[in-house]
Amino acid sequence: MGSVKQNRLARCAGFVLIAILWVAPSIPAAAPPVSRLTVPNQGICPDGAVSAKGTIEEVYARNSNAFFVQSDDGGHTFSKPVRLNRVAGSVLAGHERGPKIAMTANGALHVIWMDTKSQDLEYTRRPPHETSFTAPVNLRAPGAHLDGAAIAAEERHRILIAWLDSRLPEDPRNPLSLPIFVRWSQDDGKDFIPSRPLGSGSLLRACSCCSLHAVASGADVFDVAFRGAYANIRDPWLAKVQVAAKPPVAQAAWVRTQAARVADQRWNFPGCPMAGPSIARGPKPHQIWVAWYSNGRVFYAHSFDGGAHFSAPSSPAANGKQPQNHPVIVVNQSGSVLLAWEEGQDVYWQLLGNNGKVKSSGRAGTLPPNSKAAAFADAHGKFFLVF
Repeated sequence: MGSVKQNRLARCAGFVLIAILWVAPSIPAAAPPVSRLTVPNQGICPDGAVSAKGTIEEVYARNSNAFFVQSDDGGHTFSKPVRLNRVAGSVLAGHERGPKIAMTANGALHVIWMDTKSQDLEYTRRPPHETSFTAPVNLRAPGAHLDGAAIAAEERHRILIAWLDSRLPEDPRNPLSLPIFVRWSQDDGKDFIPSRPLGSGSLLRACSCCSLHAVASGADVFDVAFRGAYANIRDPWLAKVQVAAKPPVAQAAWVRTQAARVADQRWNFPGCPMAGPSIARGPKPHQIWVAWYSNGRVFYAHSFDGGAHFSAPSSPAANGKQPQNHPVIVVNQSGSVLLAWEEGQDVYWQLLGNNGKVKSSGRAGTLPPNSKAAAFADAHGKFFLVF
């Protein structure tokens, strides 16, 4: 009787084991919250966007050249790189400096970069449904220094390009600062209205070596994040730029700007940190997230009223003794937020809910020398971190 019982137990145990072995493979593995992509061909300073069809459109620098690649399989493979600059070795690249890309709703791509002399601002576009980029054009008059160039595209095919420009007189109240200049296109980059400074006030001058970051925030409205410089206070600021729906007769009237401080940290630094802020729009109207570097730490804050008020700054926990720097922030279509930053050469990330609470975090890898990470999200909400 005991042997019969043992045989039954053995058969039951075998059945359970077979069931477990059969069921286990059918359980799908959880997808990683952040997909890490490596810049092709040992490139540095990447930037990217994802089309509505899921194609990854990426630009990067290598050997002082700007290249474009794309991937239709989630970044597993990339197309043959296409050099965008006509003069070999003419692209300024390193850390925040490098080619920048933006995409309009019709799939048109818009790319800018600065030349190695910091004098020319080159622009090229790939029209919708085409495979080739136009010949690059310089959007800036020669004879002065520029830095910190940024580009943003609005759904209705409006393009805003912003940069720091030395053509105006220095302001003794703003040490190491430059005024912000912009150009705007209302026809998907075919033509641009002549450049204008955002304003003449002292508070609309930005830290002279810290990159700008721009996003579209509504019909003919763009948000430009910059680091202030007034009296050596290097706090993050937000400029809300309203451009005219139709170019007015008086060119001076085509842009209106309001500026507000993102965080009143009063970081007094008599130099340029060379680390501009990062800005992202949420899926709902008036949602803005900004991340920045201040005195060895990375901070982030959000606004749900279009930038009129921001939350108190938060900072991710340090992972070692290296200072944090060069944050990048992006929001997906469900409102989740990816924040990434450097500590030395290591890249770390956090996923935040739309309430700012940390959901998960991790280390993404080691940053190549002289580079900086970029991030973006696809139409399904998947985050990509590339460096």
